[in-house]
Amino acid sequence: MTFSHFNSPEHYSTTDVTNESATKKIRGISFFSAIAITALGLSALAVSPAIAAPMTSASASFAAAATQTTVPSGGSASLSLSGVPSNATSVAIEIVGSGAWQDTHVTAAMGPDGAKTGLTVKAASGVGTKTTITVAVPPGNNGQLKLTSDLASVRITASVVSATTSSATVIPTGGSNTMWIGNVPDNTATVNVTLTAAGAWQDTTVTAAMGPNGESESFAVKAASGDGGSSALTLSVPANSTDKITVSSSVASVRVTSSAISFVPEASRPAPTPTPTPTPAPAPTPTPTPTPAPAPAPAPAPAPAGLPGSSNTGVPSGTSLTVQSGDIHVKTAGTVINGLDLHGRVFVEARNVTIKNSIIRGTDRGWTGSSALIMATGGYANLVIKDVELSPTVKSGWVNGILGSNFSATRLNIHSVVDSIHIMSDNVSITNSWLHDNTHFQNDPNQGGTPSHDDSIQIIAGHNIAIRDNNISGAFNSGVQITQGRGSVGNVQFTGNHADGGGCTYNISEAGGGSMSGFVVADNTFGRNTKIQNCAIIAPNSSMPTNARNVYTDGTAVKVHKG
Repeated sequence: MTFSHFNSPEHYSTTDVTNESATKKIRGISFFSAIAITALGLSALAVSPAIAAPMTSASASFAAAATQTTVPSGGSASLSLSGVPSNATSVAIEIVGSGAWQDTHVTAAMGPDGAKTGLTVKAASGVGTKTTITVAVPPGNNGQLKLTSDLASVRITASVVSATTSSATVIPTGGSNTMWIGNVPDNTATVNVTLTAAGAWQDTTVTAAMGPNGESESFAVKAASGDGGSSALTLSVPANSTDKITVSSSVASVRVTSSAISFVPEASRPAPTPTPTPTPAPAPTPTPTPTPAPAPAPAPAPAPAGLPGSSNTGVPSGTSLTVQSGDIHVKTAGTVINGLDLHGRVFVEARNVTIKNSIIRGTDRGWTGSSALIMATGGYANLVIKDVELSPTVKSGWVNGILGSNFSATRLNIHSVVDSIHIMSDNVSITNSWLHDNTHFQNDPNQGGTPSHDDSIQIIAGHNIAIRDNNISGAFNSGVQITQGRGSVGNVQFTGNHADGGGCTYNISEAGGGSMSGFVVADNTFGRNTKIQNCAIIAPNSSMPTNARNVYTDGTAVKVHKG
Protein backbone atom coordinates (compact mmCIF):
# COMPACT_ATOMS: atom_id res chain seq x y z
CA MET A 1 0.00 0.00 0.00
CA THR A 2 1.36 3.42 -0.85
CA PHE A 3 1.00 6.20 1.67
CA SER A 4 2.91 9.06 0.12
CA HIS A 5 0.59 11.86 1.29
CA PHE A 6 1.47 11.37 4.93
CA ASN A 7 5.21 11.05 4.43
CA SER A 8 6.08 14.60 3.43
CA PRO A 9 8.46 16.36 5.85
CA GLU A 10 7.93 19.94 6.98
CA HIS A 11 10.04 22.66 5.33
CA TYR A 12 12.50 24.86 7.24
CA SER A 13 14.99 27.44 6.09
CA THR A 14 18.63 26.35 6.28
CA THR A 15 19.34 29.11 8.79
CA ASP A 16 17.36 27.16 11.37
CA VAL A 17 19.66 24.15 11.23
CA THR A 18 23.16 23.57 12.61
CA ASN A 19 24.95 20.36 11.60
CA GLU A 20 25.59 17.97 14.47
CA SER A 21 28.93 16.33 15.23
CA ALA A 22 29.13 12.78 13.92
CA THR A 23 30.26 11.47 17.28
CA LYS A 24 28.38 12.16 20.52
CA LYS A 25 28.94 11.31 24.15
CA ILE A 26 25.67 9.94 25.49
CA ARG A 27 24.88 10.24 29.20
CA GLY A 28 21.53 9.84 30.93
CA ILE A 29 19.11 10.61 28.04
CA SER A 30 18.05 7.55 26.20
CA PHE A 31 19.82 4.88 28.22
CA PHE A 32 18.39 5.05 31.69
CA SER A 33 19.32 2.36 34.15
CA ALA A 34 19.65 2.42 37.92
CA ILE A 35 23.37 2.92 38.61
CA ALA A 36 24.48 1.12 41.75
CA ILE A 37 27.95 1.87 43.10
CA THR A 38 29.09 1.25 46.63
CA ALA A 39 31.59 3.61 48.25
CA LEU A 40 34.81 2.05 49.48
CA GLY A 41 35.14 1.09 53.13
CA LEU A 42 36.80 3.78 55.25
CA SER A 43 39.68 3.16 57.60
CA ALA A 44 39.18 3.86 61.29
CA LEU A 45 39.81 7.46 62.32
CA ALA A 46 40.32 8.94 65.76
CA VAL A 47 37.40 11.33 66.32
CA SER A 48 37.33 14.15 68.81
CA PRO A 49 35.10 17.22 69.19
CA ALA A 50 37.85 19.49 67.89
CA ILE A 51 39.38 17.50 65.02
CA ALA A 52 37.87 16.81 61.60
CA ALA A 53 39.64 15.05 58.74
CA PRO A 54 38.06 16.19 55.45
CA MET A 55 37.34 13.77 52.64
CA THR A 56 39.82 13.89 49.82
CA SER A 57 39.31 12.94 46.20
CA ALA A 58 41.83 12.88 43.41
CA SER A 59 41.96 12.29 39.69
CA ALA A 60 45.13 10.57 38.50
CA SER A 61 46.31 10.23 34.90
CA PHE A 62 47.70 7.00 33.49
CA ALA A 63 49.62 5.77 30.50
CA ALA A 64 47.86 2.41 30.50
CA ALA A 65 48.32 -0.02 27.63
CA ALA A 66 45.44 -0.26 25.16
CA THR A 67 43.61 -3.56 24.68
CA GLN A 68 41.37 -4.63 21.84
CA THR A 69 38.45 -6.98 21.19
CA THR A 70 35.65 -7.50 18.68
CA VAL A 71 32.07 -7.26 19.95
CA PRO A 72 29.74 -9.46 17.89
CA SER A 73 26.51 -8.19 16.36
CA GLY A 74 23.90 -8.11 19.10
CA GLY A 75 26.36 -9.72 21.54
CA SER A 76 28.89 -8.96 24.26
CA ALA A 77 32.64 -9.20 24.88
CA SER A 78 35.02 -8.24 27.69
CA LEU A 79 38.33 -6.40 27.85
CA SER A 80 40.91 -6.61 30.66
CA LEU A 81 41.96 -3.08 31.57
CA SER A 82 45.26 -2.09 33.17
CA GLY A 83 45.70 1.05 35.24
CA VAL A 84 42.55 0.76 37.40
CA PRO A 85 43.53 1.57 41.02
CA SER A 86 42.13 -0.71 43.72
CA ASN A 87 40.35 2.23 45.39
CA ALA A 88 38.98 3.81 42.20
CA THR A 89 35.35 4.92 42.15
CA SER A 90 35.32 5.83 38.44
CA VAL A 91 37.65 5.67 35.45
CA ALA A 92 37.86 7.63 32.23
CA ILE A 93 38.42 5.30 29.27
CA GLU A 94 39.43 6.26 25.74
CA ILE A 95 37.38 4.16 23.31
CA VAL A 96 38.07 3.72 19.59
CA GLY A 97 35.35 1.86 17.68
CA SER A 98 35.75 0.80 14.07
CA GLY A 99 34.67 -1.75 11.49
CA ALA A 100 30.90 -1.42 12.07
CA TRP A 101 28.94 -2.05 8.89
CA GLN A 102 26.18 0.28 10.13
CA ASP A 103 25.85 2.84 12.91
CA THR A 104 25.54 0.91 16.16
CA HIS A 105 25.16 1.62 19.87
CA VAL A 106 27.65 0.13 22.33
CA THR A 107 27.23 0.02 26.11
CA ALA A 108 30.20 -0.27 28.45
CA ALA A 109 30.35 -1.19 32.14
CA MET A 110 33.00 -2.25 34.65
CA GLY A 111 32.19 -5.84 35.57
CA PRO A 112 28.86 -7.64 35.13
CA ASP A 113 27.00 -5.37 37.58
CA GLY A 114 28.55 -1.98 36.88
CA ALA A 115 26.67 1.09 35.69
CA LYS A 116 26.32 1.24 31.90
CA THR A 117 27.53 4.12 29.74
CA GLY A 118 26.55 4.37 26.09
CA LEU A 119 28.39 5.45 22.96
CA THR A 120 27.66 5.39 19.23
CA VAL A 121 30.06 3.90 16.69
CA LYS A 122 29.55 5.21 13.17
CA ALA A 123 29.60 2.94 10.14
CA ALA A 124 33.06 2.13 8.78
CA SER A 125 34.58 5.27 7.25
CA GLY A 126 38.26 4.38 7.50
CA VAL A 127 38.92 6.31 10.71
CA GLY A 128 36.46 4.81 13.19
CA THR A 129 34.90 6.65 16.11
CA LYS A 130 36.99 7.91 19.03
CA THR A 131 35.56 9.17 22.33
CA THR A 132 36.25 9.18 26.06
CA ILE A 133 33.67 7.77 28.48
CA THR A 134 33.53 7.81 32.28
CA VAL A 135 32.47 4.55 33.92
CA ALA A 136 31.66 3.93 37.59
CA VAL A 137 33.79 1.26 39.27
CA PRO A 138 31.78 -0.91 41.69
CA PRO A 139 33.51 -2.56 44.67
CA GLY A 140 35.17 -5.88 43.95
CA ASN A 141 35.34 -5.31 40.21
CA ASN A 142 37.67 -7.61 38.30
CA GLY A 143 39.15 -4.99 35.98
CA GLN A 144 36.98 -6.26 33.13
CA LEU A 145 35.19 -3.81 30.83
CA LYS A 146 32.01 -5.46 29.52
CA LEU A 147 30.94 -4.25 26.06
CA THR A 148 27.62 -4.91 24.29
CA SER A 149 26.66 -3.99 20.71
CA ASP A 150 23.03 -3.62 19.66
CA LEU A 151 23.23 -3.91 15.85
CA ALA A 152 26.59 -4.45 14.17
CA SER A 153 29.81 -6.22 15.04
CA VAL A 154 32.44 -3.65 15.99
CA ARG A 155 36.12 -3.62 16.89
CA ILE A 156 36.82 -1.81 20.18
CA THR A 157 40.18 -0.56 21.46
CA ALA A 158 40.18 0.77 25.03
CA SER A 159 42.70 2.29 27.44
CA VAL A 160 42.38 3.94 30.86
CA VAL A 161 43.39 7.62 30.79
CA SER A 162 42.48 8.68 34.35
CA ALA A 163 40.84 7.44 37.54
CA THR A 164 39.13 9.12 40.49
CA THR A 165 39.57 7.86 44.04
CA SER A 166 38.10 8.96 47.39
CA SER A 167 38.77 8.52 51.11
CA ALA A 168 37.05 9.09 54.46
CA THR A 169 35.24 12.17 55.71
CA VAL A 170 34.80 13.29 59.30
CA ILE A 171 32.15 15.90 60.08
CA PRO A 172 33.36 18.46 62.65
CA THR A 173 31.32 19.46 65.68
CA GLY A 174 28.43 21.61 64.47
CA GLY A 175 30.02 21.76 61.01
CA SER A 176 29.86 20.13 57.57
CA ASN A 177 31.94 18.48 54.87
CA THR A 178 31.33 17.17 51.37
CA MET A 179 31.41 13.60 50.06
CA TRP A 180 32.00 12.77 46.40
CA ILE A 181 29.59 9.98 45.32
CA GLY A 182 30.74 9.30 41.76
CA ASN A 183 29.67 10.90 38.50
CA VAL A 184 25.97 11.75 38.78
CA PRO A 185 24.40 11.16 35.33
CA ASP A 186 22.70 14.06 33.60
CA ASN A 187 18.93 14.18 34.08
CA THR A 188 19.13 12.47 37.51
CA ALA A 189 16.11 13.32 39.65
CA THR A 190 17.11 11.72 42.96
CA VAL A 191 20.11 9.97 44.51
CA ASN A 192 19.59 6.99 46.84
CA VAL A 193 22.40 6.61 49.37
CA THR A 194 22.95 4.86 52.69
CA LEU A 195 24.99 6.87 55.20
CA THR A 196 26.55 5.22 58.25
CA ALA A 197 27.85 7.45 61.05
CA ALA A 198 30.00 6.35 63.98
CA GLY A 199 32.40 7.72 66.57
CA ALA A 200 30.19 10.56 67.84
CA TRP A 201 31.21 11.65 71.36
CA GLN A 202 27.59 12.61 72.16
CA ASP A 203 24.19 12.07 70.53
CA THR A 204 23.93 14.15 67.34
CA THR A 205 21.88 14.56 64.18
CA VAL A 206 23.44 14.08 60.76
CA THR A 207 21.91 15.95 57.82
CA ALA A 208 22.67 15.34 54.12
CA ALA A 209 21.76 17.12 50.87
CA MET A 210 22.89 17.12 47.23
CA GLY A 211 25.09 20.20 46.92
CA PRO A 212 24.87 23.24 49.18
CA ASN A 213 21.25 24.09 48.28
CA GLY A 214 19.52 20.72 47.91
CA GLU A 215 16.62 19.54 50.06
CA SER A 216 18.03 17.85 53.17
CA GLU A 217 17.33 14.53 54.94
CA SER A 218 18.39 13.80 58.53
CA PHE A 219 18.91 10.87 60.89
CA ALA A 220 19.91 10.43 64.55
CA VAL A 221 23.32 9.13 65.65
CA LYS A 222 23.90 7.76 69.14
CA ALA A 223 27.01 8.57 71.18
CA ALA A 224 29.95 6.21 70.54
CA SER A 225 28.78 2.87 71.90
CA GLY A 226 29.52 0.69 68.96
CA ASP A 227 26.20 1.12 67.16
CA GLY A 228 26.44 4.64 65.72
CA GLY A 229 23.64 5.32 63.25
CA SER A 230 22.69 4.38 59.69
CA SER A 231 19.94 5.53 57.33
CA ALA A 232 18.90 5.03 53.70
CA LEU A 233 18.24 8.50 52.24
CA THR A 234 16.64 9.75 49.03
CA LEU A 235 18.12 13.11 48.06
CA SER A 236 16.64 15.29 45.34
CA VAL A 237 19.07 16.70 42.76
CA PRO A 238 18.63 20.46 42.27
CA ALA A 239 19.60 22.22 39.07
CA ASN A 240 23.33 22.83 38.71
CA SER A 241 24.21 20.54 41.62
CA THR A 242 27.67 18.99 41.85
CA ASP A 243 28.60 15.32 42.27
CA LYS A 244 28.97 15.82 46.04
CA ILE A 245 26.75 15.38 49.08
CA THR A 246 26.97 18.06 51.76
CA VAL A 247 26.89 16.31 55.18
CA SER A 248 26.44 18.19 58.48
CA SER A 249 26.45 17.22 62.17
CA SER A 250 24.47 19.15 64.78
CA VAL A 251 26.56 18.90 67.97
CA ALA A 252 29.35 16.30 67.68
CA SER A 253 32.13 15.27 65.33
CA VAL A 254 31.31 12.01 63.58
CA ARG A 255 32.82 9.71 60.93
CA VAL A 256 30.51 9.13 57.92
CA THR A 257 30.64 6.34 55.33
CA SER A 258 28.48 6.17 52.19
CA SER A 259 27.24 2.98 50.51
CA ALA A 260 24.48 1.58 48.28
CA ILE A 261 24.47 4.61 45.99
CA SER A 262 22.07 4.61 43.03
CA PHE A 263 20.81 7.29 40.66
CA VAL A 264 17.14 7.61 39.65
CA PRO A 265 16.57 9.42 36.30
CA GLU A 266 14.03 12.17 35.76
CA ALA A 267 11.77 9.95 33.62
CA SER A 268 11.28 7.50 36.52
CA ARG A 269 9.87 10.11 38.88
CA PRO A 270 6.08 9.92 39.23
CA ALA A 271 3.97 12.73 37.84
CA PRO A 272 3.04 15.36 40.45
CA THR A 273 -0.21 14.87 42.36
CA PRO A 274 -2.66 17.62 41.40
CA THR A 275 -3.91 19.95 44.14
CA PRO A 276 -7.25 21.79 44.29
CA THR A 277 -5.47 25.16 44.02
CA PRO A 278 -6.38 26.67 40.63
CA THR A 279 -3.67 27.73 38.21
CA PRO A 280 -3.39 31.56 38.12
CA ALA A 281 -5.07 33.03 35.07
CA PRO A 282 -2.56 34.27 32.49
CA ALA A 283 -2.34 37.96 31.82
CA PRO A 284 -4.68 39.04 29.02
CA THR A 285 -2.99 39.34 25.65
CA PRO A 286 -4.22 40.64 22.31
CA THR A 287 -5.45 37.98 19.93
CA PRO A 288 -4.89 39.07 16.31
CA THR A 289 -6.88 37.31 13.63
CA PRO A 290 -4.55 34.68 12.13
CA THR A 291 -4.12 34.29 8.39
CA PRO A 292 -5.22 31.80 7.26
CA ALA A 293 -7.80 31.09 9.95
CA PRO A 294 -7.38 27.59 11.40
CA ALA A 295 -10.19 25.10 11.26
CA PRO A 296 -11.96 25.07 14.64
CA ALA A 297 -10.76 22.24 16.88
CA PRO A 298 -13.08 20.45 19.29
CA ALA A 299 -12.39 20.83 22.99
CA PRO A 300 -9.94 18.13 24.11
CA ALA A 301 -11.55 15.17 25.83
CA PRO A 302 -10.38 14.36 29.36
CA ALA A 303 -7.54 11.88 29.40
CA PRO A 304 -8.39 8.37 30.62
CA ALA A 305 -7.38 7.70 34.19
CA GLY A 306 -3.62 7.45 34.63
CA LEU A 307 -2.72 9.01 31.28
CA PRO A 308 -0.96 12.33 30.87
CA GLY A 309 -3.56 15.09 30.62
CA SER A 310 -4.56 18.50 31.95
CA SER A 311 -4.09 17.54 35.61
CA ASN A 312 -0.56 16.11 35.45
CA THR A 313 1.26 17.87 32.60
CA GLY A 314 2.34 21.46 32.06
CA VAL A 315 2.78 23.94 34.88
CA PRO A 316 1.89 22.36 38.28
CA SER A 317 -1.21 23.82 39.91
CA GLY A 318 -0.49 26.71 42.23
CA THR A 319 2.76 27.76 40.53
CA SER A 320 3.25 31.54 40.48
CA LEU A 321 4.27 32.80 37.04
CA THR A 322 6.02 36.02 36.03
CA VAL A 323 4.89 37.52 32.72
CA GLN A 324 7.79 38.36 30.38
CA SER A 325 7.73 39.53 26.76
CA GLY A 326 10.31 38.93 24.05
CA ASP A 327 12.52 36.06 22.92
CA ILE A 328 15.15 34.61 25.28
CA HIS A 329 18.55 33.62 23.85
CA VAL A 330 20.27 31.37 26.41
CA LYS A 331 24.04 31.63 25.98
CA THR A 332 25.27 30.64 29.48
CA ALA A 333 25.76 26.97 30.33
CA GLY A 334 23.65 25.75 33.25
CA THR A 335 20.96 28.43 32.90
CA VAL A 336 17.59 27.63 34.54
CA ILE A 337 14.38 29.22 33.23
CA ASN A 338 11.71 28.77 35.91
CA GLY A 339 8.23 30.17 36.55
CA LEU A 340 7.76 32.31 33.42
CA ASP A 341 4.67 33.18 31.38
CA LEU A 342 6.78 33.96 28.31
CA HIS A 343 5.34 35.84 25.37
CA GLY A 344 8.24 34.91 23.16
CA ARG A 345 10.45 31.97 22.24
CA VAL A 346 13.46 30.31 23.87
CA PHE A 347 16.61 29.85 21.77
CA VAL A 348 18.95 27.35 23.44
CA GLU A 349 22.57 28.27 22.66
CA ALA A 350 24.43 26.62 25.57
CA ARG A 351 24.83 23.26 27.34
CA ASN A 352 22.98 21.99 30.41
CA VAL A 353 20.02 24.38 30.15
CA THR A 354 16.81 23.68 32.12
CA ILE A 355 13.35 25.06 31.27
CA LYS A 356 10.67 24.24 33.84
CA ASN A 357 7.36 25.31 35.42
CA SER A 358 6.59 27.77 32.62
CA ILE A 359 4.20 28.62 29.78
CA ILE A 360 5.75 29.60 26.45
CA ARG A 361 3.42 31.42 24.06
CA GLY A 362 5.58 32.86 21.28
CA THR A 363 4.90 36.11 19.48
CA ASP A 364 1.78 38.20 20.10
CA ARG A 365 1.99 39.77 16.63
CA GLY A 366 2.00 36.87 14.18
CA TRP A 367 4.59 34.61 12.55
CA THR A 368 6.66 35.37 9.45
CA GLY A 369 8.82 32.23 9.09
CA SER A 370 9.27 28.63 10.20
CA SER A 371 10.10 28.45 13.89
CA ALA A 372 9.24 26.80 17.20
CA LEU A 373 8.45 27.93 20.72
CA ILE A 374 11.67 26.21 21.89
CA MET A 375 14.52 26.24 19.38
CA ALA A 376 17.22 23.65 20.18
CA THR A 377 18.84 23.35 16.77
CA GLY A 378 22.44 24.06 17.80
CA GLY A 379 23.21 20.57 19.11
CA TYR A 380 23.98 21.76 22.66
CA ALA A 381 23.89 18.81 25.07
CA ASN A 382 21.62 18.05 28.00
CA LEU A 383 18.67 20.39 27.53
CA VAL A 384 16.01 19.52 30.15
CA ILE A 385 12.39 20.64 29.60
CA LYS A 386 9.88 19.66 32.30
CA ASP A 387 6.47 20.75 33.57
CA VAL A 388 6.05 23.21 30.70
CA GLU A 389 3.06 24.18 28.54
CA LEU A 390 3.71 25.16 24.93
CA SER A 391 0.75 27.00 23.42
CA PRO A 392 1.11 29.85 20.91
CA THR A 393 -0.94 33.00 21.43
CA VAL A 394 -1.24 33.30 17.65
CA LYS A 395 -1.84 30.07 15.74
CA SER A 396 0.04 29.76 12.48
CA GLY A 397 1.17 27.25 9.90
CA TRP A 398 4.71 28.43 10.69
CA VAL A 399 4.94 27.53 14.37
CA ASN A 400 5.87 24.23 16.08
CA GLY A 401 6.42 23.25 19.71
CA ILE A 402 10.06 22.06 20.02
CA LEU A 403 12.58 21.91 17.18
CA GLY A 404 16.01 20.30 17.61
CA SER A 405 17.88 17.50 19.41
CA ASN A 406 19.78 16.58 22.58
CA PHE A 407 16.89 17.21 24.96
CA SER A 408 14.64 15.42 27.44
CA ALA A 409 10.97 16.43 27.62
CA THR A 410 8.97 15.40 30.69
CA ARG A 411 5.36 16.17 31.65
CA LEU A 412 4.83 18.66 28.83
CA ASN A 413 1.45 19.93 27.61
CA ILE A 414 1.86 20.86 23.92
CA HIS A 415 -1.07 21.97 21.77
CA SER A 416 -2.21 24.41 19.07
CA VAL A 417 1.03 24.04 17.05
CA VAL A 418 1.68 22.28 13.73
CA ASP A 419 4.27 19.71 14.85
CA SER A 420 4.35 19.28 18.62
CA ILE A 421 7.96 18.02 18.56
CA HIS A 422 10.25 18.02 15.52
CA ILE A 423 13.43 15.94 16.03
CA MET A 424 16.42 16.78 13.86
CA SER A 425 19.22 14.64 15.36
CA ASP A 426 20.29 12.36 18.22
CA ASN A 427 19.58 11.87 21.91
CA VAL A 428 15.96 12.76 22.65
CA SER A 429 13.58 11.43 25.29
CA ILE A 430 9.88 12.33 25.53
CA THR A 431 8.04 10.96 28.58
CA ASN A 432 4.76 11.41 30.48
CA SER A 433 3.65 14.22 28.15
CA TRP A 434 0.36 15.25 26.52
CA LEU A 435 0.62 16.12 22.81
CA HIS A 436 -2.79 17.06 21.44
CA ASP A 437 -4.98 19.29 19.26
CA ASN A 438 -2.51 20.28 16.57
CA THR A 439 -3.11 23.38 14.45
CA HIS A 440 -4.36 22.31 11.01
CA PHE A 441 -5.19 24.34 7.91
CA GLN A 442 -7.10 23.02 4.92
CA ASN A 443 -5.20 25.50 2.73
CA ASP A 444 -1.72 25.76 4.20
CA PRO A 445 0.68 28.08 2.31
CA ASN A 446 3.60 25.99 3.63
CA GLN A 447 2.19 23.03 1.72
CA GLY A 448 1.35 24.86 -1.52
CA GLY A 449 -2.25 25.44 -0.48
CA THR A 450 -2.89 21.79 0.36
CA PRO A 451 -3.78 20.66 3.92
CA SER A 452 -1.18 21.01 6.67
CA HIS A 453 1.11 18.05 7.36
CA ASP A 454 0.87 18.37 11.12
CA ASP A 455 2.43 15.59 13.23
CA SER A 456 2.59 15.12 16.97
CA ILE A 457 6.22 13.97 16.61
CA GLN A 458 8.24 14.12 13.41
CA ILE A 459 11.74 12.59 13.20
CA ILE A 460 13.76 13.66 10.17
CA ALA A 461 17.16 12.42 11.47
CA GLY A 462 18.56 10.95 14.66
CA HIS A 463 19.38 7.95 16.81
CA ASN A 464 18.86 7.09 20.46
CA ILE A 465 15.29 8.41 20.71
CA ALA A 466 12.92 7.24 23.46
CA ILE A 467 9.18 8.05 23.41
CA ARG A 468 7.56 6.57 26.53
CA ASP A 469 4.29 6.77 28.46
CA ASN A 470 2.78 9.72 26.58
CA ASN A 471 -0.77 10.62 25.50
CA ILE A 472 -0.66 11.50 21.79
CA SER A 473 -3.61 12.57 19.62
CA GLY A 474 -4.99 15.30 17.42
CA ALA A 475 -2.57 15.34 14.47
CA PHE A 476 -3.82 15.23 10.87
CA ASN A 477 -0.78 13.61 9.25
CA SER A 478 0.66 11.19 11.85
CA GLY A 479 1.10 10.74 15.57
CA VAL A 480 4.73 9.79 14.90
CA GLN A 481 6.17 10.47 11.43
CA ILE A 482 9.64 9.05 10.69
CA THR A 483 11.52 10.06 7.55
CA GLN A 484 15.17 10.60 6.64
CA GLY A 485 14.83 14.13 5.30
CA ARG A 486 18.09 15.28 6.93
CA GLY A 487 19.90 12.04 7.80
CA SER A 488 19.62 8.45 8.95
CA VAL A 489 17.19 7.39 11.68
CA GLY A 490 17.48 4.42 14.04
CA ASN A 491 17.32 3.19 17.63
CA VAL A 492 13.85 4.62 18.22
CA GLN A 493 11.91 3.20 21.18
CA PHE A 494 8.13 3.85 21.22
CA THR A 495 6.74 2.18 24.35
CA GLY A 496 3.85 2.47 26.78
CA ASN A 497 2.07 5.27 24.92
CA HIS A 498 -1.62 5.93 24.24
CA ALA A 499 -1.65 7.13 20.62
CA ASP A 500 -4.32 7.97 18.06
CA GLY A 501 -4.98 9.98 14.91
CA GLY A 502 -3.30 10.71 11.61
CA GLY A 503 -3.51 8.84 8.32
CA CYS A 504 -1.70 6.08 10.20
CA THR A 505 -0.65 6.84 13.76
CA TYR A 506 2.95 5.51 13.62
CA ASN A 507 4.37 5.95 10.12
CA ILE A 508 7.87 4.89 8.98
CA SER A 509 8.90 6.22 5.56
CA GLU A 510 12.34 5.64 4.08
CA ALA A 511 11.90 8.79 1.96
CA GLY A 512 14.51 7.64 -0.52
CA GLY A 513 17.17 7.18 2.17
CA GLY A 514 17.30 3.39 2.17
CA SER A 515 16.31 0.86 4.80
CA MET A 516 16.42 1.65 8.52
CA SER A 517 16.60 -0.49 11.65
CA GLY A 518 16.39 -0.34 15.42
CA PHE A 519 12.67 0.52 15.74
CA VAL A 520 10.79 -0.93 18.71
CA VAL A 521 7.04 -0.35 19.06
CA ALA A 522 5.85 -2.16 22.19
CA ASP A 523 3.18 -2.09 24.91
CA ASN A 524 1.22 0.77 23.36
CA THR A 525 -2.54 1.33 23.14
CA PHE A 526 -3.75 2.72 19.81
CA GLY A 527 -7.04 4.39 18.96
CA ARG A 528 -8.95 3.77 15.73
CA ASN A 529 -9.40 7.40 14.63
CA THR A 530 -7.17 7.10 11.58
CA LYS A 531 -7.95 8.08 8.01
CA ILE A 532 -6.79 4.66 6.82
CA GLN A 533 -8.96 2.16 8.65
CA ASN A 534 -7.27 0.38 11.58
CA CYS A 535 -3.84 1.72 10.61
CA ALA A 536 -1.97 2.03 13.89
CA ILE A 537 1.46 1.26 12.36
CA ILE A 538 2.65 1.44 8.76
CA ALA A 539 6.16 0.63 7.49
CA PRO A 540 7.93 -0.77 4.41
CA ASN A 541 9.22 -4.35 4.57
CA SER A 542 12.82 -3.15 4.52
CA SER A 543 12.37 -0.97 7.64
CA MET A 544 9.97 -3.09 9.65
CA PRO A 545 9.73 -2.27 13.40
CA THR A 546 9.47 -4.76 16.25
CA ASN A 547 5.73 -5.00 17.03
CA ALA A 548 5.21 -6.36 20.55
CA ARG A 549 2.09 -6.37 22.72
CA ASN A 550 0.46 -3.41 20.96
CA VAL A 551 -3.34 -3.33 21.12
CA TYR A 552 -6.25 -1.16 20.13
CA THR A 553 -8.43 0.33 22.86
CA ASP A 554 -10.77 -2.68 22.63
CA GLY A 555 -7.90 -5.12 23.25
CA THR A 556 -7.50 -6.28 19.63
CA ALA A 557 -3.89 -6.93 18.65
CA VAL A 558 -2.29 -4.40 16.29
CA LYS A 559 -0.91 -5.56 12.95
CA VAL A 560 1.62 -3.61 10.90
CA HIS A 561 0.41 -2.25 7.55
CA LYS A 562 2.89 -2.61 4.69
CA GLY A 563 3.62 0.78 3.20
